[in-house]
Amino acid sequence: LEDDYLNGVLSSYGISAQGYKNNMSITFKVSYYHTKAQEQYITQKVKQINASILSPSMTEVQKVKAINDYIVLNSTYSDSTSTSPHSIYTILDKGKGVCQAYALLAYRLLQDAGFEARYVTGYAGVPHAWNLVKVDGQWYHLDTTWNDPVFSTSAGDKKKYVRYKYFLLSDSQIRKDHSIDANGYPSATSTRFTAWHSVSEPIQINDTMYFANSNDNIRLYKMNINSSTYKVEKVADVRVQHLTYSNDWLYFSNYSHS
Repeated sequence: LEDDYLNGVLSSYGISAQGYKNNMSITFKVSYYHTKAQEQYITQKVKQINASILSPSMTEVQKVKAINDYIVLNSTYSDSTSTSPHSIYTILDKGKGVCQAYALLAYRLLQDAGFEARYVTGYAGVPHAWNLVKVDGQWYHLDTTWNDPVFSTSAGDKKKYVRYKYFLLSDSQIRKDHSIDANGYPSATSTRFTAWHSVSEPIQINDTMYFANSNDNIRLYKMNINSSTYKVEKVADVRVQHLTYSNDWLYFSNYSHS
């Protein structure tokens, strides 16, 4: 389908015909992952979410980050749902869904926020869906599903875990572990946000994110998220886990010494 949203919400369709020349009856049967009433709920909920997380003073990058964070922090990857796990309705109403639901929610939130966005299909070990979004005039890939990693039960409470490994990537970066269907998607060539891809489970204080750098054996780093050119900077040569902030101090468990 040429329409991204229909491509995501269409469950199945069929065409049958009966009759003869010049007197033909054609029947179309179309099924969607959610109902008309649920679509109305989606439209209302999308506007409510954006009103609560976005403000006119935010930059485009800040808005995309807020949308990514909302989806990751309010969703759990699961196909055990009472309504379709592929549906944007399910992930909004139940907080659960699969990549299709994540990507469709991102698509609707981004479009409602005024961004040009695409719903992208491809393969990442299994059939997969994510997004393209145009930020400051350049297209980038955004995979909210893979920014919300799945942990084993023994890992404990990871509800607040957000990473940016799949935040605003170029075609060459996403293709390291994703393949993109040949659906005429726009090219994404900018690598402006490469520094973000080492950020996981950050603590944000004003314009600075403090985090365990996955590219340097989870040592403590920081990055100013409002810089025009992003750069990570080491804060201390110490490994950190469960980073938190209180009363002007950062606290963490020393990963090396329990």
